[in-house]
Amino acid sequence: MKKNVAFVTGSRADYGLLKNLINQFKNDKKNYTYKVLATGMHLEKRYGETIHNIIQDYPKNTKIIRMNINGDNSHAINEYISSGIKKFSIYFKKNKFDFIVVLGDRTEIFAASVASYYQRIPIVHLHGGEVTNGSLDDSIRHSISKMSSIHFVAHSSYKKRLIQLGEEKNKIFNVGAIGVDSIFLNKKFAKKNILKKYNISLKNKNLLVTFHPDTISSKDNIRQIKILLKTFSKFKDIFYLFTIPNNDIKNLTIIKSIKKFEKNNQNSKLVPSLGQTDYFSILKLYDGVIGNSSSGIIEVPYFNKGVINIGNRQDGRILSKKIISCNVTEDEITKSIKKLYSKKFKTLINLKENIYGRQGVAKRIFKILSNIKFNDNKFKSFKDINFKC
Repeated sequence: MKKNVAFVTGSRADYGLLKNLINQFKNDKKNYTYKVLATGMHLEKRYGETIHNIIQDYPKNTKIIRMNINGDNSHAINEYISSGIKKFSIYFKKNKFDFIVVLGDRTEIFAASVASYYQRIPIVHLHGGEVTNGSLDDSIRHSISKMSSIHFVAHSSYKKRLIQLGEEKNKIFNVGAIGVDSIFLNKKFAKKNILKKYNISLKNKNLLVTFHPDTISSKDNIRQIKILLKTFSKFKDIFYLFTIPNNDIKNLTIIKSIKKFEKNNQNSKLVPSLGQTDYFSILKLYDGVIGNSSSGIIEVPYFNKGVINIGNRQDGRILSKKIISCNVTEDEITKSIKKLYSKKFKTLINLKENIYGRQGVAKRIFKILSNIKFNDNKFKSFKDINFKC
């Protein structure tokens, strides 16, 4: 009997990571049926309405789960999660799945996981066990892990952390970061085509900017974006390509500030969404990435590009030597930009590293899942670690 699987995606970021895994199940028509449950930022115009990309990829297997969000404050986020739990719960009640696959720590993923957990549908969680001290995501991520039956982690340290959380060793698999697959499997667009698509030209110096809200402090978000943009204005010889930040607390304020900066600085451009293929295609041409996104920590170093990791949003992740970390001050950001363009650092970024594993992650996950009897994983117990107090 075929197994029915659901993949939940709420943003361009997690969809790009999940796509290769979805295709593994898509290609095994003998043993699996599947649905891609699209929600969150995919449905919003300001984020590029990336739902169209998903429907194009999986026209008969895409289901829209519309969550309601009205604002970028804490109360609006709570209502957003609440609406998501309700919508996913209704869908899971009417549609039976053998298991669902979720990735990361977004609010949409949390909502889907809660609904799945109470409908007794086993959850497969990717990228659990990680720590990002500069955001509220830690608690969300760990909560999803505690509801999940099977775990696929990106590093041995993250496996240890899940064991510390009381998860069973034999249910945790260190397969590496699934984003590594996309680096090698995604076809990159030709230089001329990608620049034409976004109406940009290649300058002597070019940086991608992926700056997301710090979910711990809404006031700090306003302060940080002001400092960042003020520092950027000093470097007129660098072209900045901004992507829209995640729909977290005070994201609208950040977008407004970037749009104002774009209007007053010809060496900048804001795009709603690049998508993974375009992102990697432009990254191949650019000098590096500046911001606080997990993609800068995990995927970008594989391109031998420099990364400036700003603030503490990603604190706790294992970092490559190709990453320059700095506090959100004009002085430190200025020094970091100069360091990225220094001869010494350009030599450093060519060093080979495989911190987050090698390609073939999606195939490894698929093989493991194909050999798991999920009826044995619907209920789980906490596993204590023996230690002395």
